[in-house]
Amino acid sequence: MIIVELWLFIIGQLSAYYRTLTAFGERLFNILDGNVKVLCIYV
Repeated sequence: MIIVELWLFIIGQLSAYYRTLTAFGERLFNILDGNVKVLCIYV
């Protein structure tokens, strides 16, 4: 469970970086964020 929380924290930190990229970067972040939410549902 700690690993999941750490992963979510890392994603949260990276989100600010991804949002400063091009539209492709934004799209990539949305895909990653969606995968994380699905992972949380299964966990």
